[in-house]
Amino acid sequence: MRIGFIGLGQMGIPMSRHMIRAGMAVTGYDISKTAMRAFADNGGKAADTLPQTCKNQRVIITMLPNASFVDTVLHQQGGIFDSADTGTLIIDMSTISPYQSIEFATQAESRGMRFLDAPVGRVARHAESGTLIVFAGCADGDEIVPIITPLFDAVGEQTIYMGRIGLGSAMKVTNNFMSIALNALSAEVINLTEALGLEYHKVQEAFATTPAGNGVFNTVWPDKILKGDISRDFALSLAHKDLTLAHDVATHTGAPFMIGAITRQMYAQAMAQGYAEKDWTAMLETYRNITKNRVQP
Repeated sequence: MRIGFIGLGQMGIPMSRHMIRAGMAVTGYDISKTAMRAFADNGGKAADTLPQTCKNQRVIITMLPNASFVDTVLHQQGGIFDSADTGTLIIDMSTISPYQSIEFATQAESRGMRFLDAPVGRVARHAESGTLIVFAGCADGDEIVPIITPLFDAVGEQTIYMGRIGLGSAMKVTNNFMSIALNALSAEVINLTEALGLEYHKVQEAFATTPAGNGVFNTVWPDKILKGDISRDFALSLAHKDLTLAHDVATHTGAPFMIGAITRQMYAQAMAQGYAEKDWTAMLETYRNITKNRVQP
């Protein structure tokens, strides 16, 4: 399979290398000469220009820092829309807004091309080992699946077909939101444990047995809110009380309680909505009530 690969950065270099090792003919392009040399050293064909990367390719992959870069390589003179053949499949594996993915897909369709959002989960070391997760914005029965399967198998260990265009990007954005927010919350919590004199290995041992270390998706949610059951196992009012205790302890030690303070406000709002004596997983209902008519890409 002939592939054009645009964006040979920290993720793009190892991803393209795995495709080359899988026997694919990969032509690559990046504005960095260092990246181009590394790509050529991996056995790729380094293009001198963007049009050379796009012509006569069955698939063109973009792996770029943000949507403005994707927009540029699509629309600039000599870019993908100018240079690629009719029928080309464009796979954007960057992290961008689902609404932008939908817009690009519409623009590609008007030019006789197909655009697929397929961002990846995990980080650079997983790109190196070929163990990424791909969030594909199409159904598993889509006609392009036989084309994209060997590509995604080369770079990852799992492909999740999200159903339709834009939902691959939607999954990536929300996954990153969860991970990044948890990273900050974890830092706030561990800083507090240190201020209280707790040893990390003992904290880690304790967290390993509770939702704190295993996440609500894998512990309390499946048997409660995800089944529509918000009858009380652990009252939401008690969760608010425990957040107040944590706030008081943090104040005493001088440790920051920024995320904790916002979280306590949200639990207070849930109580005001009538969920005080419901299960703490009813917090999801509070967010649903605020959202009302949820907007989907």
